[in-house]
Amino acid sequence: MPALTFATRRTAVFVVLLGVVALVGTNARASDVYDAAVAHAGRSSDDLKRDSLDHPADLLRLAGIKPGMRVADFLAADGYYSELLSYIVGPRGHVLLINNGAYDHWSDNAWQQRLANGRLPNVEHRTMEVEHLDMPDHSLDAVLLIKVYHDLYWVATEGPWPKMDPNLVLNEIARTVKPGGVLMTNTRASSASRKPATASRRWMKPVCRPG
Repeated sequence: MPALTFATRRTAVFVVLLGVVALVGTNARASDVYDAAVAHAGRSSDDLKRDSLDHPADLLRLAGIKPGMRVADFLAADGYYSELLSYIVGPRGHVLLINNGAYDHWSDNAWQQRLANGRLPNVEHRTMEVEHLDMPDHSLDAVLLIKVYHDLYWVATEGPWPKMDPNLVLNEIARTVKPGGVLMTNTRASSASRKPATASRRWMKPVCRPG
């Protein structure tokens, strides 16, 4: 095979560089929706303070949330992430702000103020048993468990927190997410270990059930 001429090599490099520029431009445009959600007017001062700790644009970008998606914010408490998701999925998308009774109680039902007067019309609050999710199979594009995964294993000695079976909860989540959908989890930083919080994105594979 003859060696490439200098002109040919230069043209090939130029084409590659154009591809890189196009890719960077695409990623930059895609990232705008996440930054715009964080910068959205009307967010509360408490949420703005939390942004510096959670870095939500980075997390939601990693999750790959897109306009038009149907997403569940699982054990969402007051709905900090539900509001951000609302801006990202847009009017063609839908966000389920899911709590169990204990999480509603723990957060003083603060979700009510967040959703008051229809300010987030594509967000729906649902209270349900997380081991028995009242949702159809394969109805969600993504589920987010943000700083709550450890609560599936928590056994309370007092108060309204129920003992849960993590396997049942995760099986229910797997049932409701579409094949190829996303399960996004992250862990809370430990004050003892001083390790940073970590995030993980998983793709849900099709599950074959007998019968």
